[in-house]
Amino acid sequence: MWTPLITLIGLVLLTAAGAATAVAVTTTDQQRALRALTLLKILLGATLGTSAA
Repeated sequence: MWTPLITLIGLVLLTAAGAATAVAVTTTDQQRALRALTLLKILLGATLGTSAA
């Protein structure tokens, strides 16, 4: 029961991190890129278990 749940949470975090990376790299709007980078830091911190500060 726990394995599929943990796997699903991991996949959701990795998918969101990939989307934030794509937005941060491809957008031309500076504010949007900054928000995407902030979100990416938070998601990577949650995924890797480190501080996102």
